[in-house]
Amino acid sequence: MKKPDILAATLLTIIFFSACGKKIAPILIAPQNTVIIADSICFERHIEPLLQICGTCHNKINPPLTTTLISYSDFVTNIDSIINATQARRMPKNGPYFSQGEVDTLIAWRTNGEKLCQ
Repeated sequence: MKKPDILAATLLTIIFFSACGKKIAPILIAPQNTVIIADSICFERHIEPLLQICGTCHNKINPPLTTTLISYSDFVTNIDSIINATQARRMPKNGPYFSQGEVDTLIAWRTNGEKLCQ
């Protein structure tokens, strides 16, 4: 199934279940074209791998940068700035930039309570 077909099927499913009065969790199409339930996004499994590149520059040994991004608390504190910078394609400086699916995953993680994996 091609990506547009997956998205169309997803939208039809959401419309159908909404019309039937059933509550469903929002979903995302991840970069690898896999479906992730937004409620299940957690730091170690979905967010940390995306943000490992941040720590290559934003670390304690790189003095010109004032923001350290190496721990869960660093990311929670700075998630809005991270989302804004990745959406605007200001970060990462040396690319590759995050895909829209990756940015959507960051937004869903923030929206759903910035969970750690269980």
